[in-house]
Amino acid sequence: MANLAGTKWGSNKIGTKGGVVTWSIAGAGENISGFGTASGNSVSGGSFLNFDFRQVISDAFASWSNYGDIEFIQVSDPGGGIGTSAASDIRIFFGVILGSFIGFASFPTQNASAIAGDIVLDTLGSFNTDMARFRGLVLHEIGHALGLDHAGVNSIMAPRIRLSSLQQDDINGIRQIYGAQDNADPVYKVKGGGTVRILEGLDNLTIKGNSKNNKIIGSSEDEVMTGSSGNDFLNGGGGADSLFGGTGRDKLAGGAGADVLNGGSARDTADYSSSNAAIAFDLAVSSTGTAGHALGDTLIKIEKIIGGAGDDTLSGSNGVDRFAGGDGSDLLSGLDGNDKLAGGNGADTLDGGNGNDNLIGGSGADLLRGMANGDTLRGDDGNDTLEGGSGNDILEGGDDQDVLNGGTGNDKLEGGRSADTFIFVDGHGNDRITDFKPSSTAEFIDFSGVTALSDFGDVLAASSDTAKGVLIDTGGGDSILLKGIGLNMLGIDDFLF
Repeated sequence: MANLAGTKWGSNKIGTKGGVVTWSIAGAGENISGFGTASGNSVSGGSFLNFDFRQVISDAFASWSNYGDIEFIQVSDPGGGIGTSAASDIRIFFGVILGSFIGFASFPTQNASAIAGDIVLDTLGSFNTDMARFRGLVLHEIGHALGLDHAGVNSIMAPRIRLSSLQQDDINGIRQIYGAQDNADPVYKVKGGGTVRILEGLDNLTIKGNSKNNKIIGSSEDEVMTGSSGNDFLNGGGGADSLFGGTGRDKLAGGAGADVLNGGSARDTADYSSSNAAIAFDLAVSSTGTAGHALGDTLIKIEKIIGGAGDDTLSGSNGVDRFAGGDGSDLLSGLDGNDKLAGGNGADTLDGGNGNDNLIGGSGADLLRGMANGDTLRGDDGNDTLEGGSGNDILEGGDDQDVLNGGTGNDKLEGGRSADTFIFVDGHGNDRITDFKPSSTAEFIDFSGVTALSDFGDVLAASSDTAKGVLIDTGGGDSILLKGIGLNMLGIDDFLF
């Protein structure tokens, strides 16, 4: 049987399971000098191997896991020279090895040092065009990385590579170290902070974060992710995933597949910003998505939804909703509650509904409707239309040529940088315009809906200078204050009738 190195992954006790071990393939240009007789910098495997070497490596890890109680997931390589990063447990490098050797591997270490498990495979050996011989080499070096030394019998762990599959002696050795595979659902506990990107996962894998701000990106398999106490970003990737944020302010992205997104405590976000297809939620009816990457997704304890590049439809509940449309021409509806809606890029429609809502159009020609209660509407970029509805509203047009209609209530209107149009109708309340520009030939006050004012003469007769600006009596107890200007600055061209 293969000799044992005396160290292993997982518990130090021989015969106990190794848990989930991560592996990665390093890129080109990383320093490998000093590791055995390796020399210079690493190269890309694809630059000299004429077969799918990544699949061969993946299959080799799976072969060891079939017999020993240890599992493997491929993650993105953290970068850096050999022995400089423990973010991936077993890092595989390709490079020049001097002398007659074609591979080197480090045994596991008791303190899980950065060098533990790292492997260098030679670029010059004749196995490079022979997939079977390459498979034998990879199996052999992984065996070392798992704690097996050379064997005195004909097997994968023999000093000379003559086989391409595990033999009974190899199986006995891996089982002596880790026990026999029990096929239990694997659990991977994130080490340290930073990003964990799983390139190749396992069925029914559970990934547990730690107290740091974890960023975990899953594979195409069905996975369970738990974020613990940090402000985490969990991305399920493909598959039907279950994501649990924990106690921090988390961002959850299910990806494709019918996922469960459970934010936990604190304020959490369902993030669909990577979706090109339109997503849809009607939270007053169900917490399950009905379109795009959201199709079949179930939201639990989620306070905000971020849309993607499609034309998204997000409709809220009677509670407080937070929607960000992202790209595309989105329809965001808050319904009841004090909602915050942000359209993002594209020509969006935002309806606040009941409650004191905050609506931000973003870029594009947006339509913002505050509807009931005191709302704040900001158009931002684009030729926007802002309608306050009932209540004491704040309307800010932003850049470009906007149309502002406060509706009823005592509203504050600010057009922004470009020439804007302010619309009033009977019963509009006591409003004020903070930045009316009478010198502009394209900025107007529209009185076509005000019965008492049918021409410029009516406006002059109903206006007076005050310390704050021109006050216009529009009848029925309503008025408009044009802040910061005098009556002598107004002309007939400033008004529409």
